[in-house]
Amino acid sequence: MAGILGSLTDALTITEYEDWLIFVQRLQELVASGRVRRIPQPVGNKRFAKEDEWYLDPDTGEAYVHIIPDAPVMPQWVKVDLLAPVETPEPHANDLSVIPTGEKSRLEAKGLKGILDFLVQQGAVEALDPSSEPTSRDSTEKWFKDLQTKVVYRLIQKGNGDDNRWERVPQSEVQMKVR
Repeated sequence: MAGILGSLTDALTITEYEDWLIFVQRLQELVASGRVRRIPQPVGNKRFAKEDEWYLDPDTGEAYVHIIPDAPVMPQWVKVDLLAPVETPEPHANDLSVIPTGEKSRLEAKGLKGILDFLVQQGAVEALDPSSEPTSRDSTEKWFKDLQTKVVYRLIQKGNGDDNRWERVPQSEVQMKVR
């Protein structure tokens, strides 16, 4: 039998924005009544974004994560086991080395920039400032340090959308430009 948090989506399928508003209203009413508590994200949990909201049913101990919608991602309501061991990722299984280096189309470069910004936000990657002088007027160069492997990569985007590149920065260049 589902607890109060599990029953929040009973008779409600979140496919439209209005459905999500109903869900949020139900959740807020439960929090306001004291039947449900909002809790901080457990330390070490990398599965969910920092912005996602965690809730606990004090009567049953059930915990759920409300994955906040961010187009094209729909909102989600996920039951979690707070006592389960935190999964440790395989070494280098999800580091920046899995992204193929080389030329990128305009669409690939734009998508890669979005992924990199997300990884920076999650704390898995650090954005670096390679130098004070711009690369050129019609291009931008962004550097990213993989915090797992400590390897630095750069995304070079041309203003006209052509000749974009994703590449590993040689260690000698990193030491020379990043202080």
